Amino acid sequence: GSILLRFALTVTAAMAVVAGTGMHALCAGLAALGTPRVFTAQLLFLWRYAFVLGGEGARMATAREARGGRGSPTLAVYGSLAGHLLLRAFERAERIHRAMLARGFDGEIRPSRALRWNSRDTVFVVGWVAFFVAARAVYLPLLLGRLLTGLGG
Repeated sequence: GSILLRFALTVTAAMAVVAGTGMHALCAGLAALGTPRVFTAQLLFLWRYAFVLGGEGARMATAREARGGRGSPTLAVYGSLAGHLLLRAFERAERIHRAMLARGFDGEIRPSRALRWNSRDTVFVVGWVAFFVAARAVYLPLLLGRLLTGLGG
């Protein structure tokens, strides 16, 4: 249970970082920190193709329902759907790759704007450091409990 909880919290934290930062900005930051270019490119492609694969799966589910495929499919149907989904995704990936090459893609993902440190970043870092120092110095659950219940003490 503990391992599953930690996994869920890690995935939730990663999704919160991506949702708040954006995948392109996150990968640009990783590249600025010295992450290999191949890794950041693969991470961006993984993010993009997860949505492509999801869209293909949704289209296949719609097509199955339109052909009268109601109810829960059997394991054999799931296997067939998964195989067709992988073939469709592979063909779509080839088309996207050819389009990228036609547009001059050379493996380098260039950010749309340069990253610069500004005063908002400083305020953000100082604020969180102050919070963590305060959380370490003061037992926040007890303080919050007393605040909410009105019990002083």
